[in-house]
Amino acid sequence: MSEPSPHAPLSCPTCGATTKQHRAGKNQTGTARRECRHYGRTYTPEPKAPGCALSVRRQALKLYVDGTLYVDGTNFRRIARHLGVNPQSIANWVSAATANLPAPSLLAERQKKTS
Repeated sequence: MSEPSPHAPLSCPTCGATTKQHRAGKNQTGTARRECRHYGRTYTPEPKAPGCALSVRRQALKLYVDGTLYVDGTNFRRIARHLGVNPQSIANWVSAATANLPAPSLLAERQKKTS
């Protein structure tokens, strides 16, 4: 979503005033913040959802599992540099994905049953 045009009146979500709505920097996701000078409160007119896209997370997991990014092995830091995200995010995504996997003993039992 883009920032509203300068001609569209912004209104404070608390007091409803449309005058004295000034720019107040940006939040962590890069969306513009506004300040109501009547009420003294800052707000974000159109906030973005925090975090990375699901496609980036899937790509990171695929690179980690396949190890296709480099010949000598793939680690969190290399994947993070390639995708432009924080290495800790990669570690968190991998941990969350492995927590959802079945236990190794269950996998062995399933393989025995199918053989």
